[in-house]
Amino acid sequence: MKLFVSCSVYLLITFCTTDECFADITVCEIFQQSHDKLKKSEFGTYNLDYKRKNLFSSDTANFSGFINFFSNSDSTFRYFYFKLINYHTFIKFDSAYYQTNEKSLEYNTSSNFLYKSWMHCFHDLVNFKHILKYCSDSSYTVKLIGTVKVEGAECFKLLVTMDSSQEVTGNILFYINKTSFIISKIEYTFYFQKEAQYECVLIKNLNLKGKKCSTYSKYYKSKIDSIENNYTYVERKTEKNNIKPLNVANRAPNFSLRNDSDSLITLYNLKDSIIILDFWYISCYPCLKTSPVLNYITDKYRNVKVLALNPYDEKNKIIQHKIKYKMNYETLVGTKNLITDYHVTAFPTIYILNSKYEIVKVIEGYNDNLKSEIEKFIIQASK
Repeated sequence: MKLFVSCSVYLLITFCTTDECFADITVCEIFQQSHDKLKKSEFGTYNLDYKRKNLFSSDTANFSGFINFFSNSDSTFRYFYFKLINYHTFIKFDSAYYQTNEKSLEYNTSSNFLYKSWMHCFHDLVNFKHILKYCSDSSYTVKLIGTVKVEGAECFKLLVTMDSSQEVTGNILFYINKTSFIISKIEYTFYFQKEAQYECVLIKNLNLKGKKCSTYSKYYKSKIDSIENNYTYVERKTEKNNIKPLNVANRAPNFSLRNDSDSLITLYNLKDSIIILDFWYISCYPCLKTSPVLNYITDKYRNVKVLALNPYDEKNKIIQHKIKYKMNYETLVGTKNLITDYHVTAFPTIYILNSKYEIVKVIEGYNDNLKSEIEKFIIQASK
């Protein structure tokens, strides 16, 4: 989730306390010193403990890892090695989080795909360098609320509150070491529609290095690459069987569902060359990011029929959501049985069908390449 917005307004907020050590320091000065410390580093290592909890459901993630990182000219690359995944669930299916992670963990040294896929989870040092934007963006209010010990070290505790008029609201707590000005811990609480999510990132044993020479860069990259070509999960706890999507080339199960105009839509009665089934629900943020892609596909390809199947939300709420986000494709009120029939364990899940209702491709989750990926299989399904 990317929440940084450019703005030319600069806020300077002073918060006085009884602590003589920082009575005259401002939040922005703390952020500035932390930024200055971090920007000098181009490579390093640290241990990370990550926790995530959906406050209105049982969705959780809790794991730790050892992180190697380095930057390369204008492009930033991050290589992660996870030591342990303690416990995880995702949406209402434990297996889905593992599947999603497994896809995101494709090892690719030639692109920053890993970094893009995981930046919303780890908030690594690249994101830490953006902290000054909280001071310069009027969408945020920043405040120093005291000091507290983190892993035995005294830290400034800074509160960043998001503008309540924005779609995503909440607050972020930064814990910045009073001596080194390095971020030790970040706590996020996000509110989006009817969902609330808490995240905690704890950084330990941070080892920052300065400007690197090209010779060391090659050595360091080689050292990282040699750790493992593929990541290994040391521990994995599951509560359900690992349900996989329906196989490609199989005929998709038929269904008859009502659309938002109360017309009955039967899959096998559709005569379009290609059919896209999008399993989603209203409070799913990745589903919301998928909507513009499906709008684009609907506008561009007249031989493609997009059906959005929602198994959880009420019809009137679906209609309101469709109007608000200008969804130009058909939405159907689904049933939970359909989730079982199509082996859906993550949202969004997209099935691409050919004119014979055969499955050409299944895509789980949202990614930045979704549009091109769908278009690729539209061409394949048309043959």
